Amino acid sequence: MKTKPVRLLPIHEFRNERTLLKNLKEHRAILALDEVGRGCLAGPVMAGASLWLEPSEHTAQVDPQGIQRLWIPLIRDSKKLTPKARDICFDGASQSFGEFRNNDVEEAVHSALSVPLLWNEMRPPSQVSIAFDTSGTLEERIPASEKLKTPDSSFEHWHAPFVCAGVSLGAASAEEIDSINIWNAVQLAMGRAVRSLFAKIPQNLRAFSENPIVVVDGNHGIKVARELLGGRQVTAVGGDDAFASIGLSSVMAKVTRDRHMAELARQFPQYALEKHKGYATAEHRKLIQQHGPSSIHRRSFLGSILAGENLPELES
Repeated sequence: MKTKPVRLLPIHEFRNERTLLKNLKEHRAILALDEVGRGCLAGPVMAGASLWLEPSEHTAQVDPQGIQRLWIPLIRDSKKLTPKARDICFDGASQSFGEFRNNDVEEAVHSALSVPLLWNEMRPPSQVSIAFDTSGTLEERIPASEKLKTPDSSFEHWHAPFVCAGVSLGAASAEEIDSINIWNAVQLAMGRAVRSLFAKIPQNLRAFSENPIVVVDGNHGIKVARELLGGRQVTAVGGDDAFASIGLSSVMAKVTRDRHMAELARQFPQYALEKHKGYATAEHRKLIQQHGPSSIHRRSFLGSILAGENLPELES
């Protein structure tokens, strides 16, 4: 039976990750961060973290059976994936690292919220962030001979230029968002994801994982926990569609949060959370006005809604 063709995109060449490591030679790892749920009216903001290393004898035991090549070709901006594709990518990565036992998303969210890190522990990085131009105008320093060829029919013998050495999640609750504001809560969630990830890195990979290049989706550098104080930060607008590493972090965070909001919908059926996942849709705003806010709503986001103003919808 002939294998169904699989389309590999430029993102799967890890071109931008390779460019960073070639130009910032003092680093040997990429740590990618992304968040979901920033604009929601309810529920936590969730962050995903993923660690990537170039293949070597030291990384061979991370993926001895080559399972990662089955889900890496699915990676891209989570918003551009179908729910089924997101689930396949999420489940593949989760199984690769034994994460989220028994597919228990509520346990995963509880763990993400419980990582021992507070906002007042976060510090600015010691180095100024680099803004990475994902539009293609940055000079490409990888020789054409090194670039990957997209398979014509199958990726059976395809090997990704990077190995994912770990994934993890962090989160900040609605209460924390109201207390420290949403941008600080996003940084806290990312810090928790990083702390959780570093606690799980295998001993034989710790030396290679120290002082990684921290790639963050967006145009703002972030405060960090002590694990990343010396790391070089790179910001990339649209990074989840230009860096496979960020794409996976985005998928991990989005699928976890979406499943969590589906569970919350059973606890708070009056808000139809299963439809909008907590985002500021017209229906959600109307239901808040009708029933009042719940314990999972972000009170600091609701002033205009409770005052009866008609606000524009935010995309999910």
